[in-house]
Amino acid sequence: MGVPYAKATDFDERARHTISGELRTLAVAAEGDTKDERAVEALTEDFARYEELLGRAWENDGRAGGKGVVALSRARALAYDAMADVSRYLLDPSMRPACERSFLAKSQQL
Repeated sequence: MGVPYAKATDFDERARHTISGELRTLAVAAEGDTKDERAVEALTEDFARYEELLGRAWENDGRAGGKGVVALSRARALAYDAMADVSRYLLDPSMRPACERSFLAKSQQL
């Protein structure tokens, strides 16, 4: 089932806005704890990498047979899932090792 290009770009813009807001919230929550601040920095860097891939996906989507929207939706899902790992990492210290492993695995897929 195809997704109209305009609808996909609108959805992406809203998702980017949401992720940016959540990154700011995580940064405030991590303030003062060096390890937590580094985790948020890593997530922010991964989000920047996601944005780079996103640009490539949109560029490729314009070509015949482009798969940009599919790649975009997969990258967005991974970014949201990785952000959930960081949130759990910040909220539950007992889960930190598992969250770190999970986040690392997801960030390497982006």
